[in-house]
Amino acid sequence: MTMYAPSDVRSIFLPSGCGEPHTVGELQAGEHWALDCPACETVLAAPALSKLGWSPQEDGVALTPDERRLLETEKNEGHIAQALMAKEFGRELAARTRTGPETEQSSNTGMIEALKSASPEDLAELLTRAGLAPQEDKPAPRKRAARKPPVPSGEATEDA
Repeated sequence: MTMYAPSDVRSIFLPSGCGEPHTVGELQAGEHWALDCPACETVLAAPALSKLGWSPQEDGVALTPDERRLLETEKNEGHIAQALMAKEFGRELAARTRTGPETEQSSNTGMIEALKSASPEDLAELLTRAGLAPQEDKPAPRKRAARKPPVPSGEATEDA
């Protein structure tokens, strides 16, 4: 079983595991370190250590405090952007179907009616023009195996 580390973990030493230190080099954004050491994985999977954030599934790894703050900020900004987009989108559709004088109330009603009757092609065109069309998914992060540090070779020997 592979164990995945939180993104701020770059090394670990578990005396009750294999007793050897494990380290990983630089990781790409969104990439998690995958530890493949059966003795250490067993220790990290213990319920008593679950608060450390390691997980047997990459999507179950705990977020760091910085990642939690960023996620919350992006979530709030996303809600604001979504509300603004919906309002503008509704105005655009209502303008396409408008036939007479408009009040604030009729404008809102028009937006709702226009959204209900719009074709998928019209909606896709408006999203594309507004720069809000869905983007292609990014490739999944690569799994990076742990590296053990080099073992000191002891005293230098001379070949005679």
